[in-house]
Amino acid sequence: MQITEELLWRYIDNDCDADEREAIRSRLATDPDIRAQYCDLLSYHTRFGDLLASDLVSRPAPRAVALSKSADELRRVYDAFGSLRHN
Repeated sequence: MQITEELLWRYIDNDCDADEREAIRSRLATDPDIRAQYCDLLSYHTRFGDLLASDLVSRPAPRAVALSKSADELRRVYDAFGSLRHN
């Protein structure tokens, strides 16, 4: 099974079936590139969630919008909000 960014997002969101979950876990244990990509996505997922929960953002974006973003798009959003937070 090919482990795509979309599949990793679904794994992070606990939206995979048992076969997908097992395939991802196996690749995370053996493939450093997939593990690095997963860690990057998980980091942005966590930081983006933290920003949405902060008092900086009064109303979070719809979940579907946040989850449909690629890592690069989330990075840009996080950087924009992060720079506002430090001003």
